[in-house]
Amino acid sequence: MKLTDAAGGETTVGVTLGAEHLAWLAEAVASRGGRLLLELRPGTLQTRAQSEPCPLSPTEQDAVRAVVEEDTWEAAADRLGVTVATLRARLRSACRHVGVGSEGRLIAICLARGWVPPAE
Repeated sequence: MKLTDAAGGETTVGVTLGAEHLAWLAEAVASRGGRLLLELRPGTLQTRAQSEPCPLSPTEQDAVRAVVEEDTWEAAADRLGVTVATLRARLRSACRHVGVGSEGRLIAICLARGWVPPAE
């Protein structure tokens, strides 16, 4: 994880977070107008075995994956060939299917459960 201080200095740290902690961190950053960017290296994400099938449609999975892999809402929407409003609507639908109230929590849970694996 890269941490940036008020002066713009960066520090990179390795951390292990569960889905709930990752969701909390993403929400805390977003509430302050920021965005949490994760760099997931192949083999570093450990997911628990899927005890339930993924509740997301393929379209919702694509939306989550695009947001995880792109730097901006616009880039994620462009990748999918949709508007930002359509992308956000798909994420809200995915939030309802998973039973969470925020996109940060949705992404953390999807990654932790292996529903939307990171690109390798």
